[in-house]
Amino acid sequence: MGGLFSFLRRVLVTAMTPFERFRPQSALAQVVGGLGAVFFVIGLVLVVFGVDLDSVDLWIERHGGLLDAVGSAVFRVFCFGVLLIGLLLAAMPVLHRTIDRKSTPPAERAGVGSVIGGLLLAYFAWFGAFGD
Repeated sequence: MGGLFSFLRRVLVTAMTPFERFRPQSALAQVVGGLGAVFFVIGLVLVVFGVDLDSVDLWIERHGGLLDAVGSAVFRVFCFGVLLIGLLLAAMPVLHRTIDRKSTPPAERAGVGSVIGGLLLAYFAWFGAFGD
């Protein structure tokens, strides 16, 4: 199965090259080719099992609101997790100096860069988790 995905990805990347969409060696071309290969295989499996792709399109259209709500909820949960990681990263200098002071050498303790990076990460994740 991995050989099929690899072959399809190479074909899709090569097919996009004459249209000057991507350079064949670029990471973007590889990602788009890989996604195209995955969706091609999914469509092929659906057609082989007798599923009409027009009916699949209509089903997705009917359930679009539910799919949007589920996708938004998953994205907000992901952003909330990133927010917690950012806050933990920002708190690491304080935690290193209070909890693990003797076991962590001074050169390996988190510093001001950790605070700035963690706060920036938490700031942007806040809008993803709690924004409109």
